[in-house]
Amino acid sequence: MQSYGSQTPNAVCGDSFVTSANCTVARDVLEQETGSNDSGAKGKVYATVMAIVPFFFFCMQLATVFLFYHKYMVGTFIAFAVAVVVAFALSLFKHERKLHYIGILCNFGTLSGQCIGQYVYYSTMIYYYSYNDMGKYTNVGASQPALQFADAGMLLFTSDTRVDSTRAVGFRSIKEARNMCVAPIVDPGMGENAKIYFWAVGINCCEPRASFNCDSAQDSTARSGLLMLQPDMLVAPSMEWAVSPDGLEGFTEAVQAQNKLFASQVPDDLNKIRFVRWTKDPIKLQDEYWYHGIHLCTLWSLVYFVLNTVAAIYLGVYKKGGPHKKEIEV
Repeated sequence: MQSYGSQTPNAVCGDSFVTSANCTVARDVLEQETGSNDSGAKGKVYATVMAIVPFFFFCMQLATVFLFYHKYMVGTFIAFAVAVVVAFALSLFKHERKLHYIGILCNFGTLSGQCIGQYVYYSTMIYYYSYNDMGKYTNVGASQPALQFADAGMLLFTSDTRVDSTRAVGFRSIKEARNMCVAPIVDPGMGENAKIYFWAVGINCCEPRASFNCDSAQDSTARSGLLMLQPDMLVAPSMEWAVSPDGLEGFTEAVQAQNKLFASQVPDDLNKIRFVRWTKDPIKLQDEYWYHGIHLCTLWSLVYFVLNTVAAIYLGVYKKGGPHKKEIEV
């Protein structure tokens, strides 16, 4: 067994008796013995790179889905495919440990960013963008059939339209585990037997009977409505499972309960009624979806950054490519 002592790597490799393979090993050993590679500092730099680059891949996917998926779905998937190819190519450098690990983490970051982006889109952003695309009608009377405004996202009712809180009902939905609040939207032209097509709704903002404090219901100047959107208004039938119905089933049950208590007239087909968030500012309610989406993106980005940083520190600082021997036989 022989130690290389104070010889330099070039001196050892210049020895004709040292094979190419032993030269490589000798160089690594001598660098470790002399401290010339400063492995601790390099490990920290490497860990920093592994923390930043995959996080960039993650953020790019998340931002692409958040901002462009609604109108440019194909382009979003093309960007995703390009990122996957680049990350996979890096992971193929198995003999270059640094690039190999970066590629693996970039792959994970790309897939995570795409999956979380899809979750944020279908839970919040699809509503925000859909309201932008849908119609906005003014001077709407509560007595008008709701199907006349099938493509509407927002309505401005006539000045004499109001929420009838005296006939409001708070229904405790077992499935939703929340109080589903409904109240008829009426105008003076509607008689006692007039069918009610529009219903103001809210969650956990009413008492069981004759109380409705949801959104702007108590503001006498409010006369706008943000229409609740059914999944079939947002996506194709094959994708309805991805969209949250946002309590619509519970509101339907509450209307049925209200009908039994107050004998209010409703269409035979409950699909002909529309649920409305009664508000003074429907744009503000629409923007809530945007801010909720930003909140989700920020939260998941922090979670991913922490997990990826832990993995980067482990791979860059603590995980070695293999033990270095102080003495080797030549």
